[in-house]
Amino acid sequence: MPVPPSKKWNSSQINKLLEIQLKKNEAINLNNKAVLEEEKEANDPEFLKRVKREKWEVKKKELEEELKFKGIDEKKLYLNQPALKFENHHDEYKKKPAVFGWNGNFFCLIVINLHKIDF
Repeated sequence: MPVPPSKKWNSSQINKLLEIQLKKNEAINLNNKAVLEEEKEANDPEFLKRVKREKWEVKKKELEEELKFKGIDEKKLYLNQPALKFENHHDEYKKKPAVFGWNGNFFCLIVINLHKIDF
């Protein structure tokens, strides 16, 4: 912006102008980085996998550091987990119930449901 000859700038105005320019340049750089990240995400089919893996690796490193601090071996990780979380983890591996219709109650349920149907 051209400065008119009659207007003189004092040091506070110049400092404020420089601060605004620095903020503007920083915003431009951040925007450019965001655009590049969006392009990578759009063009790379395994981008999300890579991001998840990086997050997982960071989480794993934090867990290892915590275990070292507490003096727990990695093989005995279950000692560090709360009891409820440990129980929930084992609930996933319990035997799932049989598919409906292939047990002895199947025919009983058919008879019960038949009287509800109007023919």
